[in-house]
Amino acid sequence: MVWMGTSIHGHASPGGHGGVDMAGMRHAPVGCAGWVSALLGGYLVLAAFWWVGRGVHLAGLSVATTTDAVARPLDWSALRHGVMSASMGIALLTMA
Repeated sequence: MVWMGTSIHGHASPGGHGGVDMAGMRHAPVGCAGWVSALLGGYLVLAAFWWVGRGVHLAGLSVATTTDAVARPLDWSALRHGVMSASMGIALLTMA
């Protein structure tokens, strides 16, 4: 969240207007901030797959243990981490 706040183009004025010019809706060239946003966003989206896999207990499944995996409850904490990681990653990728 700190990176998203500091890398937004324009500055916030006391009136709450971000100072972003929307005429023509041109994008600024991708600089260092764009590449860092893309890198962090890609990492978070990839990490989301790991969190979701951990939440549904996909690690270590084999043919012999598939019945045990069905009986195990979902790890909701890991699933919430996965959803948040995917959301933040997508937000950062759209900023890049």
